[in-house]
Amino acid sequence: EKIAFIHNGDEKHITKSMVNNYVKWGMMPKPVKKKYEKIHVVYIIVITILKQILTISKIKDGIQLQIALLGNEKAAYDSFCEAFEESMQRIFLPVPESDGSYILESREIQYEKLAVSTITSALANQWLTEKIIETKLAAYHQRQRKGAEHGRE
Repeated sequence: EKIAFIHNGDEKHITKSMVNNYVKWGMMPKPVKKKYEKIHVVYIIVITILKQILTISKIKDGIQLQIALLGNEKAAYDSFCEAFEESMQRIFLPVPESDGSYILESREIQYEKLAVSTITSALANQWLTEKIIETKLAAYHQRQRKGAEHGRE
């Protein structure tokens, strides 16, 4: 059974007030002359992804920690992207064994990247769990409908 990773459209959009709150709470830099730049988009991407798992205050602390550990925003974002891609591939690409089980490999993680690696893994695992439940539930309902149709014949 193949599990497709497709969002089902129930995710929330980012609003102007949300972005204003992120700035007000010190989660991202203030816009320059009310204009947002690439760095603001970077913060919004990271915050939007992480708020599925973490509280806003933990996201703020985590962003500040990564910047402090890695020296600057670019290095912190690059590290996040690298960890996010690795987590998605590690969780979503394993091929099932002949008995239907999956093997998820262990890996060595540098201390500076431990927090970002574990949160992106948690997110990937959450998404996989949601997709498995959706897929299995849809298959179950389909079997139920087919069974009901056969019973009417």
